Amino acid sequence: MSAYLDEQTPHLRSLHDQLSLPAEVLQADLARIDAAIKGVITSIIREREAQVDTLKDEIAQDKRDIASLARAVGDKGRDMVAISRRESFDNDTLPKQLERLTCQMDQLKTIYEERLNHIQKQQSTLDQLAALLGAPFQPSKPLQPVASSSKQPSTSTSAPPPESKKRPSTHTLAQQIAGGKAPSTWYDVGESISEELDEAVSKALQERDLRRKNLCQTLFNLIWLHSELALPPVPTSSPHHFPAELLPSHEEEETLGAYSSYEKILNRVIASNSLPPGECEDWAEVEDLEGMENVEPEIGLIEWSEELTELWNAKKEEHEARIQELYNLVEPLWSRLEIDQDTMDLFVDMNRGSGESVIKAYEAEYERLLELRRSSLSSFIENTRKEIDALQTELMLSEDERAEFGAFIDDDYTEELLHLHEQEIERLREEVESKSALLPRVREWHALVRDEEELERSASDPNRFKMRGGAMLKEEKMRKRVMMLKPKIENELLSMLPQWEETNGRPFLVSGERVISKIEEEKEAKEAAKEAKKRAKQGLAPAKILPSRHTPAPTNRSGLTKRAAPTPTPATQQNKRARTAPNTGMSTASSAYGNGYGSSIKPGYKSIRSVSASVSTTHSARGGGTVSPTPFMGGNRRIMSHSSSIYSNSKIPSLTNGGGGGGGAKGNLMMGLSKDQGRKPRMSFKPRPSIYPTMTGQEAGWGLIEEDEDVF
Repeated sequence: MSAYLDEQTPHLRSLHDQLSLPAEVLQADLARIDAAIKGVITSIIREREAQVDTLKDEIAQDKRDIASLARAVGDKGRDMVAISRRESFDNDTLPKQLERLTCQMDQLKTIYEERLNHIQKQQSTLDQLAALLGAPFQPSKPLQPVASSSKQPSTSTSAPPPESKKRPSTHTLAQQIAGGKAPSTWYDVGESISEELDEAVSKALQERDLRRKNLCQTLFNLIWLHSELALPPVPTSSPHHFPAELLPSHEEEETLGAYSSYEKILNRVIASNSLPPGECEDWAEVEDLEGMENVEPEIGLIEWSEELTELWNAKKEEHEARIQELYNLVEPLWSRLEIDQDTMDLFVDMNRGSGESVIKAYEAEYERLLELRRSSLSSFIENTRKEIDALQTELMLSEDERAEFGAFIDDDYTEELLHLHEQEIERLREEVESKSALLPRVREWHALVRDEEELERSASDPNRFKMRGGAMLKEEKMRKRVMMLKPKIENELLSMLPQWEETNGRPFLVSGERVISKIEEEKEAKEAAKEAKKRAKQGLAPAKILPSRHTPAPTNRSGLTKRAAPTPTPATQQNKRARTAPNTGMSTASSAYGNGYGSSIKPGYKSIRSVSASVSTTHSARGGGTVSPTPFMGGNRRIMSHSSSIYSNSKIPSLTNGGGGGGGAKGNLMMGLSKDQGRKPRMSFKPRPSIYPTMTGQEAGWGLIEEDEDVF
């Protein structure tokens, strides 16, 4: 520039000389040249300074945005910022610095965008699951802002005027970032937020899957109940022929039309799925069902299916009780009419289940058997007498006790006489049931007493050491068994018999003798024998001799010949009937007993028990009650009736609030479905056989039993 001025200045002077201009004009032109040069330089410098300031402002803003974005991204973002700080680039040119910061910002935005997309998707999923599952599952929490990310206007005087405020964008944060626009605020999308949300979604999905599986099991059980009860198709429109009492009332529904939709789902599921072949215990656990596509396990559907299960289970239990009641009437008629076992089994197998048709079949069979009974009354009474004799043998009654039932030898076969026999059978059955825990122990004790007497006789035999063939070893085994078992059984009987006598208000008699007294007499006799033996060794006079113990010999009761008697006259028949209580067949005779016990039989509970007594399980999901078990019910697994319920003490076991408190069914929904599915199912219902099998092969008296000698 100076060379150019040095070259042009002389030329300007020569031009002034040619023009004969005064010196003041030359100085003015030179001043103008100097001012123009300075102005241009100043303008250029200021322009460059403004560019530098703008770049510095952008760099500073990018650094602030990177710091905010790094906090929003979390550990990964902070690690990137820490690496950038270690790699200082302050000595680089401003464009280079800005370029590096822009690259770093783009990397953080990519991470932020991916994280934000994932979180927003998980939030949407969690919100849907929370609405489906209810408490304790809650909707997602809103994201918390970290810092503003909009670039602040520069404070430099050379900065451009701020842009006018734009209208709020309707795009999502992720869309704004993808479009290159910086959102107004960065939100915290750190690893902890994402992991917490992922965990909540995972738990909710597990709960949903478990509820859906349990719902499928409940619907499968409804398929089974529908088959067992032989119900018509579940209605999908109105009017219909389905029993109204076996469907939850539409007046109870919280959402209008919900129950109708549930009924359509059940109708579709029943129509689309058939029961597996074979017995229930062989069926696999249900995972899914046809017709359940796009069906969510919503709370209303679960509660409706549980209520429906309770209704059908109650009806099934009612039918089973009636079938069992009819079977208890039919079975003795079969036995007394001597119907062969194959025919009885075939009838039972052909009429399994709990439907109305099964009840009608049993009712028809009962009427048929009654007609047969009326047509063959004599043989029927003879068969009842066989059963009475077997029950008396089981009870080890004495001849006097047997004779108390005078109708046994009445040959005037009438319906009244048959009724007396049936009442006597009922009384004896109740007696057998009340003594069922004691009679086997009494027989065992008596067998041991006989063994002990046998050992005493053997000990006094001078030829006992000459026996061969292992007799001595057998005798030693018997001796050990008697020494160990007899005191134990005596203690058990002396503990249990007084309780029975107190409960029944009469002594426990066998063959007309009180068992407690017999045990005590036997023990006293044994002690007296020991004392006599001791005194004999000491040379003392014998003590007062007590009556020796005596065990009644077994009586052969295999036939009825001993009960045979001539046909009674009307007078004697009247006397015999006077010995029985009116309309009961129950003896009114009493045996005197020193301790004040009466021998009159107390009326016991009926031995005919309904089927529900043995198959019902406690159910409290809707206020208690009993529910008949269904497939996959047994020890503590699967249940069909929600007693089972598929769900343990609540509508949805996975949702039971362990902390108590009210709030209704929905208020009790809690997380953690207990997999209550390891229980064994049972077969389609058929009535239980009588608990009183034929006992005609047993001995009378004290009822000897065979003992296994090799007990040690």
